[in-house]
Amino acid sequence: MQQANTLNARQALENRRLNFAKRGIIIALFGCGISYGFQATVLGKAGTLFPFADPAYNVWLICVASLVMSGLHEIFAGCWALGFNSIRGSGLREYGRLLKTKMGWLLLGGALVGGPLAASAYLIAINMCGATYAAAITALFPVMGQILSSFMLKERINKRTWLGICIVVIGTLIVGFAPPEGVYPHFTLGIIFAIVAAVLWALEGVIVTYANDMVDPYVPVGVFRTFGAGIIDLIILVPIVSAMGHVGSAGFAMIGQSFAAGWPVILIAIAALGGGANYLCFYAGMTMTGVGRTMALDVTYAAWSIGFGFLFQALGIIEYAITPLAIIGVIIITIGTIMVIINPKELLDLRGGNENAAA
Repeated sequence: MQQANTLNARQALENRRLNFAKRGIIIALFGCGISYGFQATVLGKAGTLFPFADPAYNVWLICVASLVMSGLHEIFAGCWALGFNSIRGSGLREYGRLLKTKMGWLLLGGALVGGPLAASAYLIAINMCGATYAAAITALFPVMGQILSSFMLKERINKRTWLGICIVVIGTLIVGFAPPEGVYPHFTLGIIFAIVAAVLWALEGVIVTYANDMVDPYVPVGVFRTFGAGIIDLIILVPIVSAMGHVGSAGFAMIGQSFAAGWPVILIAIAALGGGANYLCFYAGMTMTGVGRTMALDVTYAAWSIGFGFLFQALGIIEYAITPLAIIGVIIITIGTIMVIINPKELLDLRGGNENAAA
């Protein structure tokens, strides 16, 4: 009888763990991949509207406009995340408590890398080379993370990972080979900014993955990854880049103009729903179903951005431009990146995966 009870308890625990991991997969797919694909497409539309776009803008003004967009997006995403955390009972007091710990400051450092720096480079890339192209290149961040880990953490790269990296390189070359004609005059520069964003997000991932083992993964998103990044964008980076480009107070003027225009800032707030959901679900997914599966499902946002692009074009919301060759490149990048992150056979094999128990 005792042995039967023990077996039943083990089976119940295993079933609970599997259900927890399955929920994590759903959260990672819909909350990470799809939400960020939606976010990229909506931000791409916002970036085509005044004051964020003007035919007379030079490269410096495009960068300033992108920083303003990034700052507003992060602040709106912070509002959504703070609301979610407040409902969970993790309000402002929890953020103050976290800042009293070493891990809290480590997370703050990771957020600064991934927030104002990486997110700003990503927004600049969207405005210079388009949402799908920027999404495709920034989706390389797990590959960059693997390479950084091999140097920083002395992790060995196996044959499957090397094959995935080679596939990703081929896909990247295909994506950048034939840009849409006459649409993005600074296309190559946009691709470079997207690569910078991917490297910085990879560095953030190395830092955050370590620190998140010791704190509630939802909490840093509410302030560090959003409000902090947005404030730094608007208060520090916008003036610095404006001074470097000799464009005066154009950045601060854009903030007022965007609210006066109404629709551009509304689009950014809508996009921030996707951004905030991605941040929250990415952190939750890593806890529930493992880092590998979560990252593999997250990087599908590049492919989802194509679907949203065609959908919004069919609805008459945006004008969407992408070459067939780029679509092939995006698919190749997604497949290669997933191979780098995780053995495809293990992606849905939950019995050999995440060991976290449901709380």
